[in-house]
Amino acid sequence: MGGYQKDSTSSDLNHSTSTNMMFQTLIPKVVSETQSQTNATEVKISSKLMDRLNKLNLGNNPRMLHLIANYPEYGNRLISLFKSLKDLNKVLTPEIEHLIQRNICHLGGVINLLGLLSENNISPDFISAESLFKAAKADETVAQAVRSLHEEDLLDTSSFNLMLAYPEASLKMSQFIIDLQDRAYSGPESPQIFVDKLRASMVQPLQMSTIMDLLAFLLEKNLYGFNLVDLFIRNASNIDQIYKGAKKLISAPDFLMHYFKFLEKYPENANIFAKNIMLLSSVSLLESRSATEDFINVSKLGLGAYHFLNHLHSAGMLDAESYKMVLQNNGILDQEEVIGSLSSLPLMTRFNKTELEHMLHLLSRSLCKSTTDNFLNILEAHHFSCPPAPSIGTCL
Repeated sequence: MGGYQKDSTSSDLNHSTSTNMMFQTLIPKVVSETQSQTNATEVKISSKLMDRLNKLNLGNNPRMLHLIANYPEYGNRLISLFKSLKDLNKVLTPEIEHLIQRNICHLGGVINLLGLLSENNISPDFISAESLFKAAKADETVAQAVRSLHEEDLLDTSSFNLMLAYPEASLKMSQFIIDLQDRAYSGPESPQIFVDKLRASMVQPLQMSTIMDLLAFLLEKNLYGFNLVDLFIRNASNIDQIYKGAKKLISAPDFLMHYFKFLEKYPENANIFAKNIMLLSSVSLLESRSATEDFINVSKLGLGAYHFLNHLHSAGMLDAESYKMVLQNNGILDQEEVIGSLSSLPLMTRFNKTELEHMLHLLSRSLCKSTTDNFLNILEAHHFSCPPAPSIGTCL
């Protein structure tokens, strides 16, 4: 198979040291500690379950006995889990016992994931027990992703752990890794480096899902660049706005690259940045070969400026002079009241030339309450006045 080179055991060992809790190997000391914690109260377990435990040589493990006694309705699943741990030569530690208690409703998923370890010859020594239990809720999704990677010779402990870390997004991740391999990305853009980048990140699950959607979207359009992975991870909290903006500029790839280059200073404005690029380029006030400073200036413009520029454009007044006045505005367009009023104007609102000239003049004055009020008065004149609601007595 044409897969990437497996990560070394030493690399996995280094990574595993940062994991909060790993599966523990059965040793006499642990057995001794376990036995010393045996509750003096007799544990009552059905003979059927005890027979099954004894056949597996597990009937003398006090932690197992107490778990079954406390959760008799999950007895058979608990025994299946204990067997899976035994097959992997792993002991039921206090930490794993606690994880079982917290995830008692998802034991079937844990058993399935443990089975994946054996099925794919993944050493449990480098797998976080906590991440395995957390992923149990989406075990079928993880299993499908893992098997897809295995079929393409792209599965190792790093990619397996990544699937566990983001179980809901695991299918998106596995497909993207496969697509990178199919497109022969190598070096710093190789699938293995990509996996390592994501594993090192601290991105929230929903944000990671959107990051994967955006990366897949760009890869499909042949616009993927490995530096984008770092950009999206750094700005994960604003990834929804970044994704929206990217989709708007997909038909203008030259502008899209500038968008990614300059959005990071004001990532919360990413979608507005993309809208302003489209608007200004439509009247030749911005070109893909424009100076760096021009793109930085556009990236600073917020929602208020975007709405006002649109009204200037609708009136045929958006030119270099009026645009310069908006760039140098005194802050009126950043006022919450002004943004709210501009955003809530009726869809068909059209300002006349006199009104727009007066608003441009107000942008150039010193910012004070009277200046802002005058600007707002012009806006408010275009808001529909709501008719009084009919009284109950007159309602039909």
